[in-house]
Amino acid sequence: MKFLLYYTPMSADRVQRTSWATTPLNTVRMPDATVMVGGPVGQDLPEHAHDFVQLSTVFRSAESSYGQGGQERFPDWFTRPDTLKLTPAKMPHRGGWNTGTEIVVAHLENGFIQAIADEFGMADRPDFQGYETVLDPLVLSLLKAAGSELRAPIWPSRWYMESLVHSLAGRLVMSFSDPARRLSRHLPHLGPLQMRRIDEVIEFSLDRDLSLPDLAKTAGMGTQRFMQAIRNTTGKSLHQYVMARRIARAKRLLAQRNPALAEISFQLGFSSQSHFGAVFKRLTGFTPKAYREAQRR
Repeated sequence: MKFLLYYTPMSADRVQRTSWATTPLNTVRMPDATVMVGGPVGQDLPEHAHDFVQLSTVFRSAESSYGQGGQERFPDWFTRPDTLKLTPAKMPHRGGWNTGTEIVVAHLENGFIQAIADEFGMADRPDFQGYETVLDPLVLSLLKAAGSELRAPIWPSRWYMESLVHSLAGRLVMSFSDPARRLSRHLPHLGPLQMRRIDEVIEFSLDRDLSLPDLAKTAGMGTQRFMQAIRNTTGKSLHQYVMARRIARAKRLLAQRNPALAEISFQLGFSSQSHFGAVFKRLTGFTPKAYREAQRR
């Protein structure tokens, strides 16, 4: 997707008309959703519509975006901090943001929304028509976390982004569902055979990003239900559970004499040796070097 706009030079406190193109540096595309960030150069996007649900919010904002008394100086189609804008599929809307501001935008496919609604036992898909602002701190936090992951100095983790998007969509669906129209359902859990298969897939893939849909398929569940089941069964989120498995493997490797710390961090899919060391210490209380020395005593 690319918005082609006229370029008009403006002063620093005015929004510039330029083109916003999605690139691997500002966009993560998944089978059911796309997350992208924009800014800090200001944009004024003309009226348009999408075939999917759009969520957008500011996750970094300069003080220059506001006039005296905190009043916004630009038209109301510009996203405001701590406000989550919801645009239903096929609804015409304008967009943009102030110079000095960074935004995060999520596009959720209609089939994805329907699948999550089915997993939650809803009789039909939630109707987002008539909504423009979502007052849900959790949805806001999840979307901001996705934006921060895209702006991080290391390459975004695919399965972490998928987890964020599924949690985001699940919370959004539940926020707009009618409890009286939900079907009865029990809290999902994973049986011993399911957990054994999942552990095998995780162990085989510890050196790379895991696909959330693939893990859910291994358990014979949809993604949203699988994320609930893994937490109900293990007491951990999927991200926490996979990280715990990585650290367990790291302990076994550190007990050996040969592997260097850099090699271990590479084998376990960490972005760097320092990242591996920080996670290992947070979860064990030891640095990798101190743990290895303790094992040799």
